[in-house]
Amino acid sequence: MKKMLAVSVLSASLGAIGAGVLAAGDGHALEAAESDANDAESPRACDAKAIRRHRIVRALTGATADAIGITREELRDELADGGSIAEVAEAHGVDPADVEAALLADVEARIARATERGVIEAERAAQIIEDAPDRIHEFIIEERAAGRTSR
Repeated sequence: MKKMLAVSVLSASLGAIGAGVLAAGDGHALEAAESDANDAESPRACDAKAIRRHRIVRALTGATADAIGITREELRDELADGGSIAEVAEAHGVDPADVEAALLADVEARIARATERGVIEAERAAQIIEDAPDRIHEFIIEERAAGRTSR
């Protein structure tokens, strides 16, 4: 249960980055998820959005943990006490700006792969890349409530 809360808390700040990050992963899954998610009548719409959110968070959480030099589990456990990713980075002697730069590079690489594969259009990719720095910054500095991001 707490693991699901961690996913939902981390995913809340990702916004437009998500589609591109997911698109870079499994294009067929993205198409199916977006088809269901965009169809308000679909009984799988909520499930598709949840799956998409989970994949996005997993990708960005892994990149965040790598940038800090810890595991996903350690990141999740440290966020369980509240605070922000920036605070976790600083506690490990890593400049939060370096974490932001690593995440931006990861997102840009994923978007480029998705665009090359034709999973997302260049115009959408450009919009995601344009919005990414601000969204990543918010993701890094966002304070998490204690007890909401642990297993």
